[in-house]
Amino acid sequence: MVNGAINSYHLKGMAMQIRVDGIKCEDIAYWFYVNGVNGIGIIESEGIKSVHIDMRNETKYCFK
Repeated sequence: MVNGAINSYHLKGMAMQIRVDGIKCEDIAYWFYVNGVNGIGIIESEGIKSVHIDMRNETKYCFK
């Protein structure tokens, strides 16, 4: 619906974006990191930050 990639983990139900009012994205991302999530990123779109979490097997972290 938002012109994402054809093979996106989001379309497969294996990824999500998270934002919580009052909690920094870096703190949310760190929680997932220490709890063993392999695919974590902080994304900014139109001035709004969110945390990308996905279920990939290999480790990939992207903090911008």
